[in-house]
Amino acid sequence: MGLRSWFRKLNKTLELHQKIVPIIVICFIILIVLTIVVTSFMAYYVGINHAKNIILKNQFNLINDTLIKHGALIEKMEGNPIGNYKIIREEFLKKQKDIRIIRTPKIDELFGKESPEYYAMDKEEAKVLSEGVEKIFVDLEKEKLKGIYPVKAQAECLRCHYNVSENEVIGAVSITLPIDYIIKELKLIIPLYIFLGLGGIITASVLVYFTYMYIAHKPLEKITDILNKMAEGDLTLSC
Repeated sequence: MGLRSWFRKLNKTLELHQKIVPIIVICFIILIVLTIVVTSFMAYYVGINHAKNIILKNQFNLINDTLIKHGALIEKMEGNPIGNYKIIREEFLKKQKDIRIIRTPKIDELFGKESPEYYAMDKEEAKVLSEGVEKIFVDLEKEKLKGIYPVKAQAECLRCHYNVSENEVIGAVSITLPIDYIIKELKLIIPLYIFLGLGGIITASVLVYFTYMYIAHKPLEKITDILNKMAEGDLTLSC
C-alpha cells in the first residue's frame, strides 16, 4: 500500500472533527512556540543592548572624561604632575578590575614604557588600536560583554602629545562587563514562558475540541442522522 493510498484510507476513516481539531491545535502550538521563542530572544536582545549602549558607554565616558582627558587635571597639580596623575590613575584602576587603559608606542616615546597591562593583550585590542573603530564582543560561555573603545588625540591633547596628529589613535579603553544577571534572568524567564505556553496549548486544545463538538459536530451529527432516517423512508422527522 502506497503512502497516498494510506492517506486516502485514513481520510475516509477519520470523522470530520478528527480532521479539523488537530489542525487547529497544531496551529495554536506553532503560534505559542513562536511566541515563546520571539519573547525570549527579545528579552535577551533588550538586555544585551542596554548593557552595550548604556552601561558600557557610560563607563567609557566616565573614564574618558576623568582619566583620559587629563590635561586640565595635570595643569592644576604641583610638584611632579605626571607622577601624581599616575598615582591617581593606578588607585582608580585598582578598584575597577574590569577596566584597562591601553596605550600605543607614541605615548611611550614621550613618557616611557608602562607595565604589560597597559598594552594590547589580544588581536581585538590590537585591531582597535590600528583601525580606530570601537568593537563590542559578547562571550556567552564566560557570561561577559567586552567593549574596546579607541582614544583619539583631540586638539587640546597636542600640547603635551606633540608627536601625534589630531584624531590619531593614541590608545584605547577596554571594559569587561559581567552579563551573568541577564543570563540568570533568562534562565528564570524561559522555563516560565514554556510552562505558560504548555498551559496555553492544553487549554486551547480542550476549548477547541469542546467548542467544535458542541457548536458544530453534534448539530451536524443530528442532521446526518435525520437525513439517513428520511432516506430510509421515515418522513415524519424534522430538524
